[in-house]
Amino acid sequence: MVLLDILYIALGLAGLYFGGDWLVEGASRLARVLGVPVAIIGLTIVAFGTSVPELVTNLVAAVRDTNDIAVGNIVGSNIANIALILGLSAIMASRALSTREVQQDWVIMLAVAVLGYVLLLIDGDLSRVDGAILFTGIVLYVIRAVRGSREKPADASEEQEASTSPERSSVLKRNGPNRHWSWAVDYRRAAYGRRRSEHRACTRRQRVGDRRDAGRCRDIAAGTGDFGHRCDQRAARNCFG
Repeated sequence: MVLLDILYIALGLAGLYFGGDWLVEGASRLARVLGVPVAIIGLTIVAFGTSVPELVTNLVAAVRDTNDIAVGNIVGSNIANIALILGLSAIMASRALSTREVQQDWVIMLAVAVLGYVLLLIDGDLSRVDGAILFTGIVLYVIRAVRGSREKPADASEEQEASTSPERSSVLKRNGPNRHWSWAVDYRRAAYGRRRSEHRACTRRQRVGDRRDAGRCRDIAAGTGDFGHRCDQRAARNCFG
């Protein structure tokens, strides 16, 4: 049975590996087809796609009334996203950040983290009202990102020129009419692989008697964070060769 668990973990990691590659590749093609900046696709489709593991994990934890897993998953995943994923990706290829990214997006990221902490600190509980506040924040952020992209026609024209180059055009032709839906298939494959890996890791933790609020949270955070790392690795190779 232990060998079967190891096999499922390996299959899940393989799904994460290829799912990350396919997601970034499909999102890049979608950006070229729609004629929008790649950054906007990263802020919306790719960002939501890499958050699917955390979303599925927390929904299951909420149904089973295991709040420690839900909170531990979010905290651990965000730490892994910044320290592990961003760190390893920067080691592979240095990142040149624009002034806008440093002054606006990073400030917003820190502000959301502080807001979530304050909401938990007020009464020690994350109520439906608190959840509605956080959800409204992400909706407003996406609207702001989309409007900002429309106000920058220069960026869109650069993306359009890249999409009309001979090399890019041949890529689009080879992908055929299904290129619009490839990112949706990538979501399903990556989420399935992550769920398999996470489920078997938790099963092994339970068999050796590890604490649920400690061992399982560590495995879950690592499992949900690895998908983002795969996507970031693929994006780094695409951008920096």
